[in-house]
Amino acid sequence: MKDWPALKKWSVPYFREHFGRVEVEVMTGRDANPEHAAQQDRHRSRMPFADFLAMVESGRRTNDYYMVPRNDNWGREGLSPLREDLRAPEGIIDPSLLADQMTLLLGPAGTVTPLHHDNMNILLGQVMGRKHVKLVPSYERHRVYPHRGTFSHVDAGAPDLVAHPLFAEATVLETVLEPGDMVFLPVGWWHWVKALDVSASVTFHHFVVPGGNTHLDAPP
Repeated sequence: MKDWPALKKWSVPYFREHFGRVEVEVMTGRDANPEHAAQQDRHRSRMPFADFLAMVESGRRTNDYYMVPRNDNWGREGLSPLREDLRAPEGIIDPSLLADQMTLLLGPAGTVTPLHHDNMNILLGQVMGRKHVKLVPSYERHRVYPHRGTFSHVDAGAPDLVAHPLFAEATVLETVLEPGDMVFLPVGWWHWVKALDVSASVTFHHFVVPGGNTHLDAPP
């Protein structure tokens, strides 16, 4: 990510100065609903970007409001210039960077994405702040107590091993992403993410498949 203009340009003041009047959609009222991640439509709110940024930089550590991938703000014309501050990793991500092939995540310290898995490969790039990431392999599904299909009953930040004893046997890989770091989230892998600072991240979904990678070189 060293060639990304976003690493030098993106900040709360930058967003406010250039995009403060743009209407954005964010998730609010998350703390009052333990099922907020699975019931996103109950939490959608629209507001000027400047109003959301004021909430983000209030200094509160909270999971109550967050701009998440399902808000689809990349599709809004007012924020489209932000995509020009990114670069597709060569040979990995489709260089067209179309709005429907990527997402923006922005929120205060304390935001949590609960343990879940996605039905696609994802490359997560950290632009502002730090994020604590935990991953569990897809083949250990039986140890994460699946819930609502793609979610887990386990609070990976503070697991209750009395209620979920098999999680003690799970392979948990973890790291802290710094600005400029990326992590690959393979399809089906369970992941939990918590922002340690005011954080901005982007995700890419459209991968470039190397030539011949999907074909057998010789007959069976």
